[in-house]
Amino acid sequence: MQPFYLLYGEESFLVERALRIVQQRCAAEPRPGVWRTIWAPEDASRLGAALDDLASPLLFGGGTTLVVRHVEALAEAAQEDILARLDGVGGGSRLVLVGAAVDARRRLVTACQRAGAAYAFPPLTDAAAVRRWVTQLARDRGH
Repeated sequence: MQPFYLLYGEESFLVERALRIVQQRCAAEPRPGVWRTIWAPEDASRLGAALDDLASPLLFGGGTTLVVRHVEALAEAAQEDILARLDGVGGGSRLVLVGAAVDARRRLVTACQRAGAAYAFPPLTDAAAVRRWVTQLARDRGH
């Protein structure tokens, strides 16, 4: 798995589904580690310590997965802090950034896009695409 992801878009149910898939893949690893969520901007004061934890290995193995929700609401300084630490994420740890309408001009977003770690979920306006999604979601639930 990649060490970091950016999941964003206006279709929140698709973003949430992608986040669940990442969580399932992390849980399926031999040593799943810890899953931690920070909500921006409410938890912005805890962000630095949470990012530090990504670089620290866990006592019994596995990695830490840090999910930063509402990443678009973070101040520029906090986004720059995340950007500065992207290269250090790894060794079993992961950073998952989740947002609705992220600004594609911000350096954090462009860095994730360049790394192939940005996944956009634009609004579904095509009736055929909506039909395919409804069918897939119904099958996922056994219908």
